[in-house]
Amino acid sequence: MRDYTMDLNKAQYVKKAEQVDELKAKLDRCKSTVLVEYRGMTVKETTELRSRLRKVDAELSVAKNTLVKRAATGTGVSQLDPFLEGPTAVVFAYGDSVAAVKSLSDFTRESKNLILKAGYVEGRLYESDQLKEIAKMPPREQIIGALLGALQGPAANLIGMIQAPISQLVFTLQAIAEKEQEAA
Repeated sequence: MRDYTMDLNKAQYVKKAEQVDELKAKLDRCKSTVLVEYRGMTVKETTELRSRLRKVDAELSVAKNTLVKRAATGTGVSQLDPFLEGPTAVVFAYGDSVAAVKSLSDFTRESKNLILKAGYVEGRLYESDQLKEIAKMPPREQIIGALLGALQGPAANLIGMIQAPISQLVFTLQAIAEKEQEAA
C-alpha cells in the first residue's frame, strides 16, 4: 500500500520552495520592502489597497512569515526579521519608494486596520514613525526639479555676469558709431 502522507509532505515542500523562490525574485526586483499588519482588513479594503499600490508600481503580498524570512536570508531585507510577527503582509515597491510609502501612509489614515510596521527603503531599515516621515517627503520628480533649479540659478547668474561686460562694450561701440554718423 502506498504512503500518501509522504507524497503530501513532498508536495507541500515543493510548494513552499516555489513560494520562497517567488518572494526572492520580488525582493531582488524591488527597491523597497515595507511590512504592514493587516489584521481586521476587509476584502474590499485589501482590494482598494492593492489597486492604489499598483498605481505607484508596488504590490501587496501575503505570505507566511517563515517563508519571507527564508527568502530574505542573505539580503539587507533580513533586518526586517524581528518585525515578522503576527499577520504581516509585505509590500514590494518597484518604482518610487516614497510614493509607495506615501500611498501606504495615506491608507493607514483611512483604514485603522492597516498598521505600518517597518520597512527596508533603498538600503536602510526604517521603523513605523520613520516611514511616516518619509511619506511626508515630496515626490522624487519634485525633489529633482528643485535641485536642478537650485543648480541652474548660479549658472545663469554666472553667464549673465560674463555677458554683461561684452554687451556693455557692444552698446558703447554702437553709441560711438551713432554719434559719428550724426556728426557726419
